[in-house]
Amino acid sequence: MPGKAVLFLAPLVYLVLFHGLGRYGLVNGDEGFYHDVAVRMVETRDFFHLDFQGEHRLYDTFMNAPLQYWGRALAISLLGDGPVAMRIESASFGLASLWLTAVLARRLAGRRVALLAAAIQLTTFQFVYWHSARTGELETATAFFLTAVVAAFLRYLETGRGLVLHHVLWVLLANWKLPLVLVPLLAELVAFALLPAARARFVPWLRAALWVLPLGFSWHIVQFLVHWEGFVAVMTRMLAQAGGGAAEGLSQRLGTNASFYGFAVLYGAFPYSLLYPFSLGAMLYAARGEARLRWAVVALFVAAVFVFFLCVAKHYRWYWTPAIPLLSLAVAAWLDGLARARPGPAALAAAGVVFAGLLLVDVDLFGANPFAARTPYLPLVLPLRSLVEAPVAAAAFGLFGVGAALAVAVRTMGGARAGAVLAGGMLAVCFAFGLLRVLSPLQHLDHQTEMVRVRAHVDAAHQAGRSVPTPIAIAEGGELKVRALFARDFEIVPGRGDVAWWLFEPQDPRAKGSIRRGLSNAVTPPGASPP
Repeated sequence: MPGKAVLFLAPLVYLVLFHGLGRYGLVNGDEGFYHDVAVRMVETRDFFHLDFQGEHRLYDTFMNAPLQYWGRALAISLLGDGPVAMRIESASFGLASLWLTAVLARRLAGRRVALLAAAIQLTTFQFVYWHSARTGELETATAFFLTAVVAAFLRYLETGRGLVLHHVLWVLLANWKLPLVLVPLLAELVAFALLPAARARFVPWLRAALWVLPLGFSWHIVQFLVHWEGFVAVMTRMLAQAGGGAAEGLSQRLGTNASFYGFAVLYGAFPYSLLYPFSLGAMLYAARGEARLRWAVVALFVAAVFVFFLCVAKHYRWYWTPAIPLLSLAVAAWLDGLARARPGPAALAAAGVVFAGLLLVDVDLFGANPFAARTPYLPLVLPLRSLVEAPVAAAAFGLFGVGAALAVAVRTMGGARAGAVLAGGMLAVCFAFGLLRVLSPLQHLDHQTEMVRVRAHVDAAHQAGRSVPTPIAIAEGGELKVRALFARDFEIVPGRGDVAWWLFEPQDPRAKGSIRRGLSNAVTPPGASPP
């Protein structure tokens, strides 16, 4: 059973996804914003209005609602207002996504691949950090729902059953993060157009969509009727983001985004990212019959994720996260197949790329701190090792040649076991590297940013009955973060230069002393200067 794969990984799952989930301070403004909206829902018992510090958030009402807020409200009701409640939803969807990846992997490639795929996904840095499982955002849930849509769509194409379930999963994705529903729509329409085996299923698919989807969009329909002027403004903003930079040319924007996401994937999933193109391409090339249909659908969904975000002007390094389960599945299935076959040119080239990449790219294994304030937003830079005094291209080509030569030697001398040796070697090296990447940041679980330390000091003063002299200067940036932490107690004024924000006494005396519990559970560390 696929659940056994996740159960086998249970100690590692707990350590990577859940251990110390509430020990570090607020990392991103988004997790503070989402949590604060849900806190407001619990306090007011109004679950149909998205309010952030007195501001009605219409954009999020249409684009990122309502299911994730209701889930957060439930967590807050059960666990209280704190960092665990803020992050338990994303961590739990991380676990659910691992299970679903194992389910789909077993169906496509067998029981052993189920375990491999879950292990690869769990040790992919981007899936754990940077707006993902360990911070309270949306990406692991969207990864889960998109993978579920793939599984349901495959079932429908192969058996004709499960169409209503498929459309319901579409609806759940739309009620979590509306724009992402365009990804499965694009992938499935292309599948119907290009895959002869899928075309006969199109008319029932469309007929079911015509009555399921309007019911599923009832939240958005009601919000549109109540806030139709706001809806027009939101759609205008969304279309501007989707088509932003049109004046500079579509090709230039696509090139900029392609370069950005190329580095985002290479760094965020390193070293598994070195195997992504080989594995997905090899599975498509080698599959026959029903298996080819399955892998074609997987490839179309992966392509749809990247095509969608390539066309959107706004880009962040975590946007591609929903593709990680499918890419992990492809790597696991390819390595499993390679272990039982004679290595071909693609496998030899992959070995060369892995060898060159691991020796050439200097990824910080032991010092990276994803909980630091600006780490998720720093420029994507892949530092290179100083192995040789030669241009990068020459060094990369030379290392690739050495790795490929070693792979050829394994193929020549390994006989029938050459594939197993080559696949096992690449898996062992990549898994060990990936494991170190997801475990080493756990040394920073007690990290608190300056903003969180200030909040903790304010809470301690309020609880002791002391006043806090204002204004307070904060050098750390982030509007959503500073509002989530301080808007209930202070007037917040943007700063200049080295001061990002000034905190002043609130004009409304009723606001003073309404301590925001939980998100500032840290204390001012020894030796730090209190504000």
